[in-house]
Amino acid sequence: MRYTDPELVAMIRSGEPRAERNAITFIWRRQIGSSIRYVRANSGRAEDGEDTLSMAIVALCKNIRSGSYQPRAGVSMAQYLQTIVRFTWLKTLRGRPEGGEVPFDQVGGLDEVYSALDEEALLANAQWELFERAVLTLNEWEQQFITDCRKGYSSEKLAQKHRLPSANAAKMRKHLIVVKLRKFIQDNGL
Repeated sequence: MRYTDPELVAMIRSGEPRAERNAITFIWRRQIGSSIRYVRANSGRAEDGEDTLSMAIVALCKNIRSGSYQPRAGVSMAQYLQTIVRFTWLKTLRGRPEGGEVPFDQVGGLDEVYSALDEEALLANAQWELFERAVLTLNEWEQQFITDCRKGYSSEKLAQKHRLPSANAAKMRKHLIVVKLRKFIQDNGL
């Protein structure tokens, strides 16, 4: 299925987990090729392109929810997102040791960005007590997973520790848990 930019914005703003997942998956599939090509052309690997796109999508979602991104004629969401990819990758390159690879925990901006995004969205108007109550509604596996996320584990390490098939599966699982937490907080008056 194809979506227009305004439809994608509405899906992300809806707070409905399935709509958000569909929007993010559509955006990912549409942008992954150009993200990998850009990063490879600028001293990176395909995996770096995936991580960079993940960080860019998180930033895009944050901008959509805050209202700072609005669809406009002449500037597509794809162009806007590719600009974020470029700036994110260039920032990553500045942190790279001379002649070396970027350690995953430094690119890791992804976990850092998720943490910032999640905590801002969940805690901007909420108290830690409500967040902790929300965490208690999760099953034991999810509680351990989100605890490891809060400790700053990389997506690769989360996938290994929790026996998931890939880092992308860990990223998706984290997103789904955060959606559950957000829903609990919204349902409790915030």
